[in-house]
Amino acid sequence: MGGRQVKRLAILLSGRGSNFEAIADSVQEGRLPARVELVVSNLASAAGLEKARRRGLKTVVIPSAGVWLGRTMTGAWSRSCKRHRVELVCLAGFMRILSPFFVRSFPNRILNIHPSLLPVFPGLHPQRQALESGVRFSGCTVHFVDEGVDSGPILLQAVVPVLESDDEESLAQRILVEEHRLYPRAIGMVVGMKCAWKADGWSAEGNGLTVTVEEQLTFLQQGVAELIRPEELRARLVGSAETGRPLRIKAGFDPTAPDLHLGHTVMLRSMRRFQDLGHTVIFLIGDFTGLIGDPSGRSATRKPLSREEVAENAETYKQQVFKILDPENTIIDFNSRWMTLFSSEQFLKLASRYTVARMLERDDFSKRLKKSQPVAIHELIYPLVQGYDSVVLQADVEMGGTDQKFNLLVGRELQREYGQEPQVLLMLPLLEGLDGVQKMSKSLGNAIGIQEPASEIFGKVMSISDALMYRYYELCTDLSSYEIDRIRKQVAEGSLHPKAAKVDLAKSIVREFHSRQAADRAEEEFHRIHSQRLVPDRMEEKRLPVSTERLRLSKVMVRVGLAPSVGQAVRLITQDAVSLNHQKVTDVKAEMDCSRPSSSVLKVGKRGFVKVIVG
Repeated sequence: MGGRQVKRLAILLSGRGSNFEAIADSVQEGRLPARVELVVSNLASAAGLEKARRRGLKTVVIPSAGVWLGRTMTGAWSRSCKRHRVELVCLAGFMRILSPFFVRSFPNRILNIHPSLLPVFPGLHPQRQALESGVRFSGCTVHFVDEGVDSGPILLQAVVPVLESDDEESLAQRILVEEHRLYPRAIGMVVGMKCAWKADGWSAEGNGLTVTVEEQLTFLQQGVAELIRPEELRARLVGSAETGRPLRIKAGFDPTAPDLHLGHTVMLRSMRRFQDLGHTVIFLIGDFTGLIGDPSGRSATRKPLSREEVAENAETYKQQVFKILDPENTIIDFNSRWMTLFSSEQFLKLASRYTVARMLERDDFSKRLKKSQPVAIHELIYPLVQGYDSVVLQADVEMGGTDQKFNLLVGRELQREYGQEPQVLLMLPLLEGLDGVQKMSKSLGNAIGIQEPASEIFGKVMSISDALMYRYYELCTDLSSYEIDRIRKQVAEGSLHPKAAKVDLAKSIVREFHSRQAADRAEEEFHRIHSQRLVPDRMEEKRLPVSTERLRLSKVMVRVGLAPSVGQAVRLITQDAVSLNHQKVTDVKAEMDCSRPSSSVLKVGKRGFVKVIVG
C-alpha cells in the first residue's frame, strides 16, 4: 500500500454481491487502501455472504422486514462496528431503507451506489423508469447516504447510453459493468484522498506538504478573471475537508463545434486545479441547450443545431477532454438527461421564478432591442435551462467565460429559489485568437484546435504576435506569473530573442496535446522551412478589412503592394510566381476569403513576402 493509511470497511448487501466482489478485488490487488472488516446482510440466503465467507471475511445477518435497524439495534450495531473499528459503511445492493438512527450514527460515512443518474429515477426499478421515460442516457451514481431515499450528496457518476435494443435486463447489465469500475474508485476517493484535513489546512499524504485554505484559494484563482463570493468558496473548502465530501465543480459546454481549441482549455486547466485538490469535476455537455443556441454575445438569433449534429459533436468532446482533465475525478453528463423529462407544468414553475424584465437586463438582449432587432422567446429560455442544470447537479462551483456571467448568475439565483446553497462563480478570461483581436473561435477561423497535427499547432503558435505570446503563456501553460514575468524581462533586455521564447511556448503546447517527440519534430520542420527561406523571419504585414465578399487574389496582390496592376498580377500567376500559404497558385481567378479574421502568407517571386492579415 506504499505507506497509505488503510481504512476499515463494512459492506451491506442483500443479493449476489457483485459490487462487494469488485470492492474486495480492488482491496486484494492493492488498488484500494482499505480492508473489509464485516459483510452484513438482512437475508441469510444472500449469495454475497457465501462469497464473503470464501474470502475468509466475517459475516453478520441482521434480519429486517422493513426499515433496517431502529434505535435499539443501531446501538448494538454501533458497538459492533467500534469493536471492529469500522470507519466507512458501503451499501452494495442493500435492499432496505436505513433508519434515521443508523444514518446519524455514521454521519458522512455511509456510501451507496444506485443504478441511475441521480437525482432522476431514485428508488426501485430505475432501469424500467429510464426505458419508459425514453431518455437517451442512464448510468450509475455513488452518493453519501442521508435520511432520504437516494437523496444524499453525489460523489461520482458514470454515464451509460440507452440503446434502442435495450430491455430492462440488458441495460442493467451494462450499467453494472460501470458500477464495478466506479464504486471502488469512489471509495478510494473517500478513504485514500490525495489530501486529508488538518486543523491548519490540507495535508498531502506522504510528502509532509501542508496547503492552507488561503494557499488553496490562491492556487484556484490562477488565471481567473472574476471570482464571485470568494468567502463562500473558502467556506466550501473548509466544509469539504471536515465532511470528506469533494466539491462538485460544474462547467457547461455547448457542442456547437466538433473540436476543442485552446480557448476551451483555459477553463479545463482551471477545472483540473480543483481536481488536484481532490474535488469532482462535472463536464456537462449541453446537448439539450445546444438545440436552443446560446445567445451570449450574439447580435442576431443563432441557428440551433440538429439533434444529430449535437450528438456527433458531443462524442468528439468526450474523446478530447481527458487530455487535460483527470478521468478518475470527472463526471461527463448531458443536460438532456433531465430536460427531456421536463413536463409543461415543471417548465411553467421554472419560468415563474424569473422575470422578463430581469432577463432583458442582459447586455446583448438590450442592445438588440435598442436596434429594433428581434429577440426570440427560446433565447430567453436558454439562461433558465442552463441555470436549472446547476440545481439538478447540486453544483458547489460553476465555471464559465466572462461572456457567461449573466447565465451563471441565473443559476446561482435559481439554486437559492430551490432551497440550495448558491454556487460560487469562477469566470475565466476569453483567449484571443490568432488575429489577437477577437476571441478564439472555430467559426471565426482564428483557432488552434487541440487535435490538429503537431506541425500545424506549432506553426500557428509561431504566427501570433510577440505581444500576444505572453497572453498564451499565461492562459495555455502551467508557468507561474513569476516565470512569465522573467521571460518578458529577458526579451525586453535582449537576452532572449522573442522567436526563441515563442518556440518554447509552441513546444510546450504541442507536448501537452501530442508528445515530446512530436514537439521536437514540429520544431525541426519549422526550422527546416525557415532555413530554406521558404518564409522570412520578418516580413511586411498588410491589413485588409473583414468583408462579406471574396476578393480575387490578383486584386489582393495590388492592394498589398506585390503587383502594380491587376494585369501584372495575373501575368505573375500564369508564370507560376505566386503562392499562398506555401501552395502554388495557378488559377488566375483564385480568390481569398475575407469574410472572417485570418492570417496568410502571400509570396511573389523569390523575395516578395507579405503577411496578409484580415481583420
